[in-house]
Amino acid sequence: MQIYTFQKEEDLNQLIEIIRPLRISNILENVAQLRHVTQTIAVRGRPRTDFYKGEGTIPDNVVHEVAATLPIGDHTWVYYGMSYGPPHIRQYKLSIIDTEFKKVPGARRIDPSTLPQDEYFWARDRIASGTPELEELRWVNWMPNGAHIAFSPVSPIRGTDATKLFELAKRRHEEFGVDLFPAFCVGLREMHLIVELVYDRADPKRRKDVLDCLRHMVDDAAGCGYGEYRTHLVLMDQVAGTYNWNDGALMKFHEKLKDALDPNGIMAPGRCGIWPKKYRNRGWEMTESSGENSQGDGAKPSVEKGEEVLTCDSIPLANKWPLGIDLLTRTLVASDELCVMEFFLDNFRKFGNTFRQVVGWSESLMTIDSAVIEAVLMTNAKDWGLGFRRIIFSPLLGDSIFIQEGSAWRHSRDILRPHFYHRNYESLDILRPHIDNLLQVMTSTTTTDIIDLEPLFFHLTLDLTTEFLFGESVGSQSLGASTESREFEEAFNVAQSVSAKRLRFQKFHWLVGGKKLRNACNIIHRFVDRIIHKALATSVDEKNSGRPPFLRNIAQYYPGRDTLRGHTISILTAGRDTTASFLSWTFFHLLRHPSVIAKLQLEISQVDETVNPLTRADLLRLMLRLHPPLPLISRTALRDTILPAGGPDGRSPVLIPKGTSVLYSSYCIHRRPDIYGMDAELFRPERWDEEPLCSRETTHRGWTYLPFGGGPRTCLGMDFSLTGGAYTIVRILQRFPSIKLPVGERIQVSGKEKQITTLSLKPADGCKVDLGKV
Repeated sequence: MQIYTFQKEEDLNQLIEIIRPLRISNILENVAQLRHVTQTIAVRGRPRTDFYKGEGTIPDNVVHEVAATLPIGDHTWVYYGMSYGPPHIRQYKLSIIDTEFKKVPGARRIDPSTLPQDEYFWARDRIASGTPELEELRWVNWMPNGAHIAFSPVSPIRGTDATKLFELAKRRHEEFGVDLFPAFCVGLREMHLIVELVYDRADPKRRKDVLDCLRHMVDDAAGCGYGEYRTHLVLMDQVAGTYNWNDGALMKFHEKLKDALDPNGIMAPGRCGIWPKKYRNRGWEMTESSGENSQGDGAKPSVEKGEEVLTCDSIPLANKWPLGIDLLTRTLVASDELCVMEFFLDNFRKFGNTFRQVVGWSESLMTIDSAVIEAVLMTNAKDWGLGFRRIIFSPLLGDSIFIQEGSAWRHSRDILRPHFYHRNYESLDILRPHIDNLLQVMTSTTTTDIIDLEPLFFHLTLDLTTEFLFGESVGSQSLGASTESREFEEAFNVAQSVSAKRLRFQKFHWLVGGKKLRNACNIIHRFVDRIIHKALATSVDEKNSGRPPFLRNIAQYYPGRDTLRGHTISILTAGRDTTASFLSWTFFHLLRHPSVIAKLQLEISQVDETVNPLTRADLLRLMLRLHPPLPLISRTALRDTILPAGGPDGRSPVLIPKGTSVLYSSYCIHRRPDIYGMDAELFRPERWDEEPLCSRETTHRGWTYLPFGGGPRTCLGMDFSLTGGAYTIVRILQRFPSIKLPVGERIQVSGKEKQITTLSLKPADGCKVDLGKV
């Protein structure tokens, strides 16, 4: 038995690279184990409070002060290994091992003869010789009423993988205030990181913290491509769900075998996440929503006792002809006439807040019922997935957060979310130069005062988003913008328009796109790949920019460029279109309501208690209500589930079969007269102050104000869009105080504006303005 200590945490990469060839060649035998210093301290069996009584993880300086008093001395990593055979063979192997480990600065070989008999080394020695030993478990004394549960991902034997997993575990432990006890066990073909989470089993909060920490680490590891070696019963369904490639092909194979070998479902039901047919997808799975409940929910979503549950057939049907030919025809006509959302709104007026529609052999529900939307997006979110959205958008977005699900989505969201915190752009440094460029273009690109703002807003937001992503913009606002940039923009518009049409066709999405979509996606992918390569290869002056290098920060989690490209295009799609459409609609309406412009200009020019400080906030909320960035969102039932409302009376629960799609329209729910008044479609910012029913808090709590979606998948870029939009409005009104609607520009009935519907909504007639330049 050998023991070596190493001083630095960052030695981990080099150590694993040394251990791999030694283990594969059997110079190191049995299981080569590399343990962390915290575990060295804890395995002595003393409680944590002997060393530290504070909250959070035990500080590094305390750990090393304690380690310095141990017989093996201060260290960060300790290696335990075995060599077997005759003395001369063992000596030969030990000399090779010693030479390799001494390449690590500060490496130290410990002479076992200098260690006392109660030192953990000797327990490890007995285990290596085949003697059962419980000394290992003394670290449960670290906490009162000690218990433990393990995180144990499998990975290739590489230093980069070890470092990534260690940093992943360390980050989550610090987040949840759990002390970190990691050990790397290296075999002939694979490496296991075994992290023991020790907690007080009598403390409900600590139990929850540990379980939450563990669930996040499982998802994080799965997002990086690592599976679990073994796990606790309560995590088996989650772990099984991480092996979800190729539309869950592995689970389908297991279920096929299960059904053949155990048709009565009596052999270890649910073991390793494989459930018998009679229990499958009926709520027995132990998911995050089950908490500590290792029995799962054990039933379908509950309803009130004695309450009748209706079937989908009870919901009004919007089409009369077979295969929904009449509905499909009307939808295509509305699309050509640029009034798709108004067509949907008319259907809700005719058939109620929830109705059925059949197109081909596919049935779906349309709803603007807040109780149904809340159930789908929040309370029963685990029962709903993205359905065809993944297939429909994969040519453009690849494997990205917009179409990911399960552990991969949670992993991506955890990585991307910190970059969208308001503090990352609240200084306006990233916004100011591009809005200056916009004002310059507005001033100098025409000999007339009349211009169309809509394309300028799309150029602005493309520049803003690429600056945020790459550290520099593509310069689309420049009059001398490259042909490549213009080609990219055109391809981007084509891909989005085609993808939006494919989304409306759902199961028959393959009828739309073809070569046109492939060509556009190829142009987009080549363009983005070049920018990513340049951004990662170029040194960015972070000190001057004051911003985190977005791509550099997330690239470490995505060694494959396809996912990185997918995330980039997803953020480009959201960042460009939502803000540009929002700005276009804002000025479209402002120009038709000069009195509101006057109020805004007064607020902008004065800081005075007599001026209503909410004018801008009211305007932003109103525009997001009338023209939400995400006008139509769909989900598909992953299992049989129950919606709390939706029946003919609007209150009866409805049983939804697995595979049924539900589409909700924020555009239409925002125009419900029973919520926002009979004048719901009118442009009237002051309604937010006059009507308590329409206050921001009331409507959001009631799931009737959803401009950026809701629940776990709420849009990450919401604050970025609002900040950029508000600042742009202010700057334009400051620079062009005489801005007005051009003479002869038609004023349509509010709510009847022609709209181009892609992933977002934009005015079909553009946003023409008379700048009134002086």
